[in-house]
Amino acid sequence: LSLVSRTMSSTIFLLLATLSLLILSTLSTSISPPLYRIHSTNPSLAREEIENFLLGLGEKGMNDDLDVLAHDDMYIYLAAYPNNAPIENVSSDDQEADIAAPPTSEKSSVYHLAQFLNKEAFPVKISSQIQYLGRIGSLLNPAGLPVHHQALNGKIPDGYTSPQKMRSFFEKIALQNPDFVSWVDLGRTFATNLTSIEGRPVNALRINVQSDPAQHKPSVLFASCHHARELITPEIAIAIADVLTAGYQQGDVHISKWLKEYDIWIVPVVNVDGHEFVWSTDNMWRKNRRQLREKSAGRPAAFGVDLNRNYDLGWDSQGGSQEFESETYRGAAPFSEPETQIMKAFSERMHFAKVMDFHSSGQQVLVHYTRTKMPEIMTRFIAAEGKELAETAKYGVRSPSDDAEHQEWQIKRNTAYSFLVETGTSFQPPFPVALQEVRRVWPAVVTFLERPITLRGRVTDASGAPVPNANIVVKQVEWLAGETRNSNPSTGTYHLFLPHGEYDIEVSAQGFSGEVRKVVVSEDSQVVDFVLQSS
Repeated sequence: LSLVSRTMSSTIFLLLATLSLLILSTLSTSISPPLYRIHSTNPSLAREEIENFLLGLGEKGMNDDLDVLAHDDMYIYLAAYPNNAPIENVSSDDQEADIAAPPTSEKSSVYHLAQFLNKEAFPVKISSQIQYLGRIGSLLNPAGLPVHHQALNGKIPDGYTSPQKMRSFFEKIALQNPDFVSWVDLGRTFATNLTSIEGRPVNALRINVQSDPAQHKPSVLFASCHHARELITPEIAIAIADVLTAGYQQGDVHISKWLKEYDIWIVPVVNVDGHEFVWSTDNMWRKNRRQLREKSAGRPAAFGVDLNRNYDLGWDSQGGSQEFESETYRGAAPFSEPETQIMKAFSERMHFAKVMDFHSSGQQVLVHYTRTKMPEIMTRFIAAEGKELAETAKYGVRSPSDDAEHQEWQIKRNTAYSFLVETGTSFQPPFPVALQEVRRVWPAVVTFLERPITLRGRVTDASGAPVPNANIVVKQVEWLAGETRNSNPSTGTYHLFLPHGEYDIEVSAQGFSGEVRKVVVSEDSQVVDFVLQSS
């Protein structure tokens, strides 16, 4: 079945509609079910009527064809067994139901249920087959009831992925997809073998389909867990990696387009030492594990720098606290910490076109700068772009908590399309609630990937060789805080996000004559190459 004409965000939203059934304690990456949507064609049917009817199917028995597994406040889970090919999960929501059919079943299994619903005076149609999930599990206990793990004081709720299992998960994805996935030690690759304070690597999963032999694709960054206790955020990284790799292997059209268009990097945990400490010692720890002061008479030892106050945008005057004991202690200097040094070196090499940094909590998208001044035209533009992302997840929008944050530094250094997404309403909610949040934020991820880059291209010399680190200036945008836009040092590629309008773009580099080009920016992505002549 082909995808129907729906908005991209609503389609992919359904992709994760059964994520509340996932269990991450098993790290299986086997090919999992295609999802189908069954849609009511009778607009007068209320959601409650469909829910009650679906629940009643299990009570009727249906000759063991259908069986109710469980239900909660959000979903109804059914199992259907036509032709010995079970349909494992069905959820009803707003006159629609989503069915997860296992790989062994043919589409006739889905039509079997649709035909039965029609026969029972519930007119329906199958409107789409939607994407793939890399993992399908169950939070159902042997009694057939949903498991809702409760947080205990000082204890991580059951279900979250431990550091060891997370590493195994990402390593396994890379091993299973060697042609386009790699698990990269960022310190070793980009920052002269840097590790964390305690000697751990900061890793990223790179998903890079070789669609362009010259590798001129723009790069995209998803980052999680600058703050150690925010355990929802690595689960989002896991889900993104899983859906993208499994979807590409299954030939999903939209996912294939993204992977051919972008070089995608996912950093599941920036604060690797703090994350380990959360799991071993203190589940509410926020900062990294730098020792700031030894224990002495009348004074306890002090540990930790807030990595998300350690970037250089506004650090010297406004970002973070100067007190060791503060949870927002900013460090002795900008980029004083190896973790942020790694992120800096990595980002400056890759020149990311898009950045999405996950945190918790608040259910908000954070836009532009906090107190550092930004040109008004860019403040309005970034706020509008962030609002569009937020609306797809039904989130709010606000300014960042402070200066010296990662996504703000990315605006300064690489791209105006950089956002912090505060997920959930607590750091470590019960795991099923965390997975519901993953489902909720997914449309924002889709919108983020679908957003065209306003202006991009290459800067080369007359022979076609890349001009590295060419300086790119938009005459009508007067940045105020040392912002830079440069071509990629390896490929000569550049990218700009700008509001609609006419701009004069000046490109210059040492040893070359500069070039100014007038460009009209619209909704579509434009490719404008610059060829510089030797001076």
